[in-house]
Amino acid sequence: MLGRRGPAQAAFTPPELKELGELGGADVFVDPAELELDPASEASLETAGARARRNVDILCEFAARAPAGKPKGLTLRFCVSPVQILGEGRVEAIEIVRNSLVMSDDGQIKAVPTQDVEVIPCGLVLRSVGYRGVALPGVPFDERRGVIANEQGRVSEPGSRSRSTSRAGSAGSRRPLRASTPSSASSTPRRRSASPPPPTGSRAASSTTSSRSTSSRPGRAPRRT
Repeated sequence: MLGRRGPAQAAFTPPELKELGELGGADVFVDPAELELDPASEASLETAGARARRNVDILCEFAARAPAGKPKGLTLRFCVSPVQILGEGRVEAIEIVRNSLVMSDDGQIKAVPTQDVEVIPCGLVLRSVGYRGVALPGVPFDERRGVIANEQGRVSEPGSRSRSTSRAGSAGSRRPLRASTPSSASSTPRRRSASPPPPTGSRAASSTTSSRSTSSRPGRAPRRT
């Protein structure tokens, strides 16, 4: 599994990454050297959210883990990008290039290819590079990030909200969406019990007396009063 940027920029969610390390049929391998953060990544990690820091911690756990002898292995690589697929009539290998991470003028960490090239033998290549949002007429759109422009899910348009990947882009698994308005939590009426409440006080006593007076013994008809 190849990532063009470093572990601090990985788009995994911590539960997703943790479950990756619990695969029943494959050991997960991470080179500790690829977890060494460059100055730009270290600076970004200090201000990043808990998700990015937790991802790095989980990856360090993977790197320190001894193989369990599972039948297959999954190797996570960082700061590499595919250049070309090699083979005659079929996939035989993939050529990758190592990237260096630099801070751009807009404050984003970007991957820049170097001259360090590597060839990995393989028979199958799966492309997974996320996706980009599409602008809607009349809705503000962040062209740089490819998402609807928003602040914590609230679009600049009055009464509008942005949800899921249109708000934050592609980032793996998602939690279920919560209701947009507080009133929706109480929109469903509560069900009431069909049984009447038990009798209390004198009503309970009269009910008990009435039921005893009308009860019958086996083999005898009810006595009339």
